[in-house]
Parts: sequence; C-alpha cells; structure tokens
Amino acid sequence: MEFETNVFGAHRVIRAALPFLRQHRHGHIIGVLSVAGIVAGPIAGFYHASKWAFEALRESLAREVLFSVC
Repeated sequence: MEFETNVFGAHRVIRAALPFLRQHRHGHIIGVLSVAGIVAGPIAGFYHASKWAFEALRESLAREVLFSVC
C-alpha cells in the first residue's frame, strides 16, 4: 500500500501533469517528503523504502527535465 500511494500514485500524477507543463514551458512539480525519506527506523521498512523511492524518482525527473530543455 505504501508504494501504491507514495511512488506509483505520484508517478501517475507526474505523468499526467508533465505534458501540460512542457506545453506551457514552465511550471513546478512539488513533492512533499518527510524525514522518512532520509533516515530509516524500525518497523516501518516499507514506508521508508517508498519515501526513498519517491525521492529517487523526484531527483531523476529533475535531471531528465533539465537535460531535455538544454
């Protein structure tokens, strides 16, 4: 459930928004992260993993969009 919401849900929203942002040649995609995306604690491994996955998705997307504009 954590990956469905935190990673795949965010991915679907980004895929829907990106063509619109590209068409207008500006805009922002804002992702809300938590300390769980930086430091893992006991018992909540899947939650932390989903936050880390979203952070990686966000970083990768930022570089892809930047390099596609250059």
